[in-house]
Amino acid sequence: PKSQMMIYAPLSGLIAALISLGTTLWISLSKYWLSTHEGSDGVKQFLPVALTTCGWAALLYVFLFFQSYCTFHIYQKYKKEAKKKDGDSNAPSFRQVKYEGRGSKLNLCANRTVGNYLEQTPAFLLAIWMCAIFVDIKTATLYGWLWILFRAIYPIVFYVGGLLLFVSTIPAYFCVWYMLWRVVAAAAAT
Repeated sequence: PKSQMMIYAPLSGLIAALISLGTTLWISLSKYWLSTHEGSDGVKQFLPVALTTCGWAALLYVFLFFQSYCTFHIYQKYKKEAKKKDGDSNAPSFRQVKYEGRGSKLNLCANRTVGNYLEQTPAFLLAIWMCAIFVDIKTATLYGWLWILFRAIYPIVFYVGGLLLFVSTIPAYFCVWYMLWRVVAAAAAT
C-alpha cells in the first residue's frame, strides 16, 4: 500500500546512506590511515581528508533520511489512531507533523539531530581542511573521523536526554577546536 511506501522509501535511503558511510570509513582506514601510504605530491595527498569529507556527507544523509522516516512514521501513526477514534477527522496533517511540531519525542530528536549537525558543519569543514592544508593530513583525518563518530551518536543521546547529550557534543567540539588550535600554532610558528 501507499502508506507503507511512504515509510519504506526513507528507510531504504537511510540504509543506503549507512552503507555509504561504512564503506567510506573502511576505505579511509584501510587504504590511507592504517597503511604506510603517503600519497603523491599535489592534490592526491588530500584523499584521506576528502574521504573523511565524504563520510561527513554520508552521515548527513543518514540523518536526513532518519528525519524523513520519523516524520512519515509518526504521521501514519497519528492517522491510524485518529481513524480508530473518530474516523480520521482529528489527525494532524503531514505539514503539521513535519513543520509545526505536532510530532513526538522521536520527531523532535530527528529534527534536532539534523539541525545540530548543520549548525556544527561550517566550523568542522573549515577546521578539517585548514588542518589538512597547514598542519598534517593524518591529524585532520583522525580528528575528522572522531568528530563524525561523536556526531553519529547524537540522536541516541538526544533521545535518552539529560546530560548524556554532552557525550556527543563536547568531544566533537574538542575535535574542531583541536584542529583549529593546531592551525593557529602552525601559523604562529612561521
